[in-house]
Amino acid sequence: MFIRWQSRQRRRAKFGGSADQTDTHWRAILVESARIDGKPRQQHIAYLAGFTESAARIATQRRLLWKAIQKRLKRLGKRISAKDRKAIMSALIEKLGKPPSK
Repeated sequence: MFIRWQSRQRRRAKFGGSADQTDTHWRAILVESARIDGKPRQQHIAYLAGFTESAARIATQRRLLWKAIQKRLKRLGKRISAKDRKAIMSALIEKLGKPPSK
């Protein structure tokens, strides 16, 4: 199990940017590799989060994002092993930074 990152460019920043400044929107999708008819395929497990880079720079927005991610991971329950959960969290931390402390 791993995170597939998808991105798209926005014409302008959603948070704290000027009107001519672009922004990138990221989607974190939890997928699992499986072989179907002998070919490798990615099976969608869960949509974890969608965020812009400008939102990720703001501590309050990042806190809300992490809260939503934790809720989605908790909902998956035992579907994710402890090893996979640790790898998923490290991939998210690499992209978003550590969750803000309360």
